[in-house]
Amino acid sequence: MEKSEIYAYTPYKKKLFDYLEIGCTILLVFIVNITAYFHYGRTFAVFLEMLILICILITRSPKLLHFILYVLVLEVIWKFYPYISNVLLLPMLIAIIISSIIVLLFSTYQYWFSWLNFGVITSALWLLGVLTIIVSVVTLITWAYWTNNLGSGELCISLIKGYSLTFIILVIIPLFAIVNAFMEELVFRGIIQSSLEKIFLNNKILSNFLQASTFASIHYEFGFPNGKLGCVMTLIYGFILGLMRQKTKGFFCHTLFIFLPISLLDICYYFMLNKMFQTFTFAGQLLVDQQKS
Repeated sequence: MEKSEIYAYTPYKKKLFDYLEIGCTILLVFIVNITAYFHYGRTFAVFLEMLILICILITRSPKLLHFILYVLVLEVIWKFYPYISNVLLLPMLIAIIISSIIVLLFSTYQYWFSWLNFGVITSALWLLGVLTIIVSVVTLITWAYWTNNLGSGELCISLIKGYSLTFIILVIIPLFAIVNAFMEELVFRGIIQSSLEKIFLNNKILSNFLQASTFASIHYEFGFPNGKLGCVMTLIYGFILGLMRQKTKGFFCHTLFIFLPISLLDICYYFMLNKMFQTFTFAGQLLVDQQKS
């Protein structure tokens, strides 16, 4: 028996706690989206998240615990340790580790991480995965040529420009693709989606949409893609990945479909952004020379 199942309540109190649980879930998703979109009110967000955590502890229902702890740790890092936030993916990794250690004190590994398996993929899902790769690669490259704000893409390229082309293509890009794909799936299709599915047992579409909305929100300001169009693109992409996670009943299976497009995209971005940087540098130097003359 799970630790979460040993508490008995009257029907009235159970129904009340169920409504409270749903309310806390919707509020948490709203807080995550708002702070990600507008990047303000983090202190107030931490306060609200602490209230949600207290409600969870009062109801003694750990369904939302992993989600709220992950978000709370991440908010604290962003708010009080900005130097850690400047290291790519490190805040996510710290939040994953700390929240996972804490939740294991409340219930078993099977309760929290039953989704952490390879899963089963059918021929229809293979087709969906291949189509997702093709459409996402073409769409994102088109978006990259269209936009004037490449967000985190510019930062990533600037960090690796000093390395040789062979090392970048054979080591850095595949390594980044693996880590990025694993981390994003672990958080959004793992911790967040599994928590939401525990709350909305009979509505997988809603739980999938809510996790996709959080996935889209973090891309809004500085992601790749970003902006309103980028947000819509990542919302659809996140929903499809969530659907694949639900259908495969696992985690690693559909993650394979993310590694390949990220690798292909990163290689394309490297050449594309390199060319753009050279163009910007040349144009900037011409402007300086004209002003001097």
